[in-house]
Amino acid sequence: MQLQRIALAWMLKRENEEHSPLGGLLADDQGLGKTISMLALILKNRAPVVRKGFSKGSRTAGTLVVCPVSVLRQWAQEIRDKATGMADLRVLIYHGKNRTNDQNELAMYDVVLTTYTVVGKEVPIPSSNKNSSDSGPIAFMDWFRVVLDEAQTIRNRNTRTAQAACNLHAKHKWCLTGTPIQNSITDLFSYFKFLQYSPWDTYPRFCSDVKSPVNQRPDKGCQKLQAILRPILLRRTKGESSCLSCWVELVFLKNKLMISLDFTDPNGDIFALVQEPLLMDNPLWIYHQEL
Repeated sequence: MQLQRIALAWMLKRENEEHSPLGGLLADDQGLGKTISMLALILKNRAPVVRKGFSKGSRTAGTLVVCPVSVLRQWAQEIRDKATGMADLRVLIYHGKNRTNDQNELAMYDVVLTTYTVVGKEVPIPSSNKNSSDSGPIAFMDWFRVVLDEAQTIRNRNTRTAQAACNLHAKHKWCLTGTPIQNSITDLFSYFKFLQYSPWDTYPRFCSDVKSPVNQRPDKGCQKLQAILRPILLRRTKGESSCLSCWVELVFLKNKLMISLDFTDPNGDIFALVQEPLLMDNPLWIYHQEL
């Protein structure tokens, strides 16, 4: 439970920052309890009871969890198992052809569970010809918090799903993934875009500050990338022997068959540098002690 307590303290700190983004990227290894950590955050920092719309035509609701359909029921089961009756956590599975189209009904729930497929269908994107009247109710909600589970699903910035997810409105936004980078450094842009992590949530700025430096001068570029990620990224691995050692780590390949390859510069340097863990400036053990 220490890993989850540390994650909770870090996430509470992120949500109470004075400057955006009021969220971040929780990238712990699979099996280290990202779902439990997020559930603890939902219970600890609940949406205001009095819910008034932030803007005309919108409704304010609790937490929207977006996940693959394969883990939708798992989320619901985790909430039933881990949240006691005293928590009075109202949960709705928003999926299937009979789902509600009433914004007021969605606003009644503390947690709404849905899928990337539903988000892609219901949330309009700038390049779409879809009328707002054809959009689903989740597109018009001002959520207190939006959580993307298995956030690597949006890694391709050009997909409709990624663009729709980035158009969800929320005060707090979180990405949960055990594999923050699967294909290339460009995968990070979708997270920055979703989190509204300015100024790197625009692709030209991301390319000039992150992509190009990493490709052209890996040593300096990766140092800059680590500095950019430090405030918003928490990652712990199964190999850590103590909660006192909380490292931020970015890995291109993990748990793969290792094959000897002849890298040509700068590819070999990039791979080596990105594997190097980064010790956070403020050890999270301090947060753990404060709980």
